[in-house]
Parts: sequence; structure tokens; C-alpha cells
Amino acid sequence: MLKLQSTKLTTDALKQMDNLELLLLKFVPLTGSYDSFSENLRLLCWHGFHLRAIPLDLYMGNMVAIDMSYSKLEEFDPPMILQSLRILNLKGSNNLLEVRNLYLIPKLESLILSNCHMLVHVCETLGDLTNITLLDMTKCEKLFKGNKSGALSRLVVSTFNRICTKENSFFLPHPLEQLFLKDCNLGNTNYFPLSLSNQSILQYLNLGNNMFEFLPSYSHLINLRVLDLTMCSKLKRLLSLPSTLAELYISYCESLEKVTFESYGFTLQEFECQGCISLSEIEGIIKLVPVAKLDENCLGHMKWLKVYQDREVCLVGNNELTIGRNCRVQMLYEFGIMSTSLPDTKDPNMTQYISDSSSLCFDVPQYPKNRRLKGLNVTFKYTLSGDNSVWFAKVSTNNGVDLMYNPTVFGKPGSGEVGIWFSYWPIGNKFDTGDTVTVSIVVMSGLEVIECGASLVYTYDIPNETMESNMGYEETLGVDLSGFQLSTGAYYLCHHDFFKFTEVNRLAPDWFRILVGDKVDETELQRWKISGRPKQAKIPITEWS
Repeated sequence: MLKLQSTKLTTDALKQMDNLELLLLKFVPLTGSYDSFSENLRLLCWHGFHLRAIPLDLYMGNMVAIDMSYSKLEEFDPPMILQSLRILNLKGSNNLLEVRNLYLIPKLESLILSNCHMLVHVCETLGDLTNITLLDMTKCEKLFKGNKSGALSRLVVSTFNRICTKENSFFLPHPLEQLFLKDCNLGNTNYFPLSLSNQSILQYLNLGNNMFEFLPSYSHLINLRVLDLTMCSKLKRLLSLPSTLAELYISYCESLEKVTFESYGFTLQEFECQGCISLSEIEGIIKLVPVAKLDENCLGHMKWLKVYQDREVCLVGNNELTIGRNCRVQMLYEFGIMSTSLPDTKDPNMTQYISDSSSLCFDVPQYPKNRRLKGLNVTFKYTLSGDNSVWFAKVSTNNGVDLMYNPTVFGKPGSGEVGIWFSYWPIGNKFDTGDTVTVSIVVMSGLEVIECGASLVYTYDIPNETMESNMGYEETLGVDLSGFQLSTGAYYLCHHDFFKFTEVNRLAPDWFRILVGDKVDETELQRWKISGRPKQAKIPITEWS
């Protein structure tokens, strides 16, 4: 290996290095003939390459990787068939206008063109490459802008039925696993280029900071694991995402209102939505809507909440969902549970059983005539005593029901003021007459319970089933809560990662034991993860030191 820093050199310095396989040059303007380079050269890293085109006398036939980042190249045109080349990195080449004759690199696996701001043409034979798995065109804005006639550049996603036009067209290769089109100024047009109809192998897709208002359905991307749409400020809806998706990043999508999935069987593990001030629903995960926007059918037996719809209650718990959001009373849908936060009030609709402590017990009575048990209201009054409030509402019975729930957001009363949390749990089919029900509010930090209460919710029996089926809420909790079930059979319904709080001494290390007892080890919990931004997808060759 030979490593040369910036200095004045001639190619004669390499004449005697016939066995040289790895050459690292950093902003070194070599002069002289390039036929003196070793034909055994396999890895060439030449940052700041100073010529406008690849010299015809530079032998590249055995090269496996070429990194010419930050070069002065105006075009990249292989001087010969590069049968061994797997990686081509031209990132940051600000003068690069064209990438030509890619068919001469038949085994290319990674093509990196990020930050090539002047790039206007990529050879259409890109679509014929059968080994390429990574394509990075981040900030290649001019590839997708109109030409002088006003026609749009097209990113064509199928190699079938090609039509020759005057437009700058190229074709995405089918075997792509990672595709970066961030900061490309992509928007919705009469011909929208991002259907990705033949990219069934795609695993990582980055479309961040673009200008489109909607995306086509990606349900056909059956291997997609990571979708990054950060800072797509005009995006309004995101529908039918594939059920295989594991990571979704939509921070600062300020216009985004709704996210839906192809099915409820998705495996989303990491999610980031900071600054999504218009977001009201992530299907199957969370829905947060002002009560003023819900009609009485949606509220069901809680239609009395309409009286409070214009009251203001600040929310805490998840800054990503609360910062910048309207403060009018909101309804949260999560795990099949409906909950809202109210200012202090004594509404007769709230409680049937009440305790001036943090827990209460009662026995399920005989059902009223022509009624059946539908669910349970749980409520409590509280004051805040710190900035980091961690608490769970628990419902359990002597016949095996064991649920603990922490809402993603809840009300923040002012200093010295009392707040109310009111919720509905549609678990009536889990209760039998005579069962003992225990309701408790388990507080770990930052909150003091003044009183808690509960009431049973009944519905009409079978003759009026049709009416009740239109009430707009679920009969049972959630759809598939298996990922939140502990080995004891209890359900830990929480979308916060409170284990991180113990690492910074914001929560006592034994909080989990206090909540669930000694029979469960915290490592078994399949909890929701809200982590930092994903690391850049691995690019095999970008820098050598």
C-alpha cells in the first residue's frame, strides 16, 4: 500500500511499483503519463482527483474499488471494460455532469454519487446492472429538474416498454437493496417517478427533505425495513406502508396527518416523529384527535365530553407529538384504549366507584336486564410534583386479567392545579359477574394521586347490536398485543422506553420490579423503542485514513 498526502509529484514515482495493489492519494495532482500505474492495482482512493475525465492510459482492468470523492471530474466514462469493479464512489464531485457507459462495469455493486450537485445525466444502462445493491444520489438535484423545453427529468423504474424521448431518462436496476434520494427536490408531477414498482428487494429507502405531497403505495416493497422521510414538509399522508417495515423516520413532516399500514401485523420497532405538528394518527399504534373533531358516534358513551371540547389542557409525555399541537382537549387512542385529560371538574358521568387513595377494588355485579358489560372507565385526579412523571394505570381481576398501561401523552395541570385523566378500556368480555376488579395508579415519579375511580360500561343486548357496532370503538383491546405480553401473562402496554431513564438517574433502578413484581426480568420485555436517527447505511468504501 502507498499513501501520499498533498504535494507535487509525477507519475514516474510509481514506475517501479509493479506489485502495488492499494493506492491512497489525497488531493495529489500527479503529472505525467498514467501508463506507469501498476496493472495489479485493485483499490484506488484518490480524493480530489484533478482531471476533468479519466485518462485513457490509466489501466483500471483489475480494480475492485475506486473512490474519487471530491474530484474535478466533469464526466466519468470508463476507459475499458472494468470486469472486477464492485464499488464506484464519486461523492462530492461538484463539477460532475455525466456518468456514461455503465454497461462497461457489469459487476458493479455500489454506486455513490451523493452531493454531485451539477450532475444532469446518468447512463440509461444503469438499469441493466444485475449486481448493484446500493445507489446513493443524495443532493443530485439537477437530475430531476426540467430541461430547457420544460420537460421533467424522469427516474424510470421499469426496464420494460422503454420509450425514447428527449428527456433525461435512466432506469433503476432491479436488485437494489439501498436507495438514497434525499435532498433531490422531488415533487409530485403528472408523471410521478417513485412508484418503485420493480424494487421488491429494496430494504432501505431514504427520500428525506423532498417536496412531494403524497407517495404511492409501497405495499409491494415486501422487503423494505427502513423508510426515512425526514423533513418532507409538504407530505400530507403516508398510506399502506408494508407490514415488514421496522424503522420509520418522519420528523419535521409538518403537513403529515395520517400514516397507515398494509396490515396490522407490522413489526415497527423504531419510530421518530418530532415536529409532526399535524399528525393525528399512526394506524394501529396511536391516534390523537381534538374532541371537537369527533362526533357523538365516535365518542359513544363518552359523548358528554363534548361539553369540555373547547377547554385547554397542555399535554406532556412525548414531545414529538405535543410540541406545537393545539391545546384543546384531545382524545388519545392507543392499544384499543381511549383516554383524555381534563381540567378539574365534578362531572357525574365519570365514576361509579371512587377511592381517595391510588387504588380501589369492587365486585362485578349482576348485569342490568337486557344489557351486557362492554368495558371499564378508569379515572384519577392528580397534581404534578416534578418534570419527569412516570406512572401506570393497572386493571386486574381474580380470574386472570392483568393489564398495565402508560399513555403516550397526558395532561399537564399548572402549578398547584388538579388534573383529571379519564379512560375507557373495552374489556367487558373479560369480566364475569362476581369477579373482583382491582384498579390502581402506580406512580414511580413526578406525580401525586388525589383520588381514583372506576365505572362499568354497559351496552344493549343482542337486539340492539347493530346500533352498538357503529359506536366507533373497539370491543377488545387492540388487535395483536403479543409483543407486549410478559411471561406471567400480564400485558405491559407502553410506548415509552423508561429503561433509558434509569441510565441518567431519572428513575429508580427497581421501578420495573415495583410495577410487575419479582417474577419478570426486564430483559424479556419486548418494549417499544424510540431511539436516535439511524446510522447511515453502510457503504463499503468511502474513506481511508
